[in-house]
Amino acid sequence: MTQIHFVCQGLYTLWHLAPETNQLGPSGIFAQWTIEHFIGLLGQEICLHSNPYTNLSEISIEHYMVNALLA
Repeated sequence: MTQIHFVCQGLYTLWHLAPETNQLGPSGIFAQWTIEHFIGLLGQEICLHSNPYTNLSEISIEHYMVNALLA
């Protein structure tokens, strides 16, 4: 286990999937990939490059409103 950094991330995830699912729940809830993927999707939606943070906050608010309506 001293060379764990050489193990492919997918294999490492599978190694810990069952025990951590019992403790934490489904991995999609706490996985870093989920957050990074969502940030990437928001980055793709930025249309106004002169002020990206304002545009990003407006896009986020729209996502929150849609999620609230669907809930």
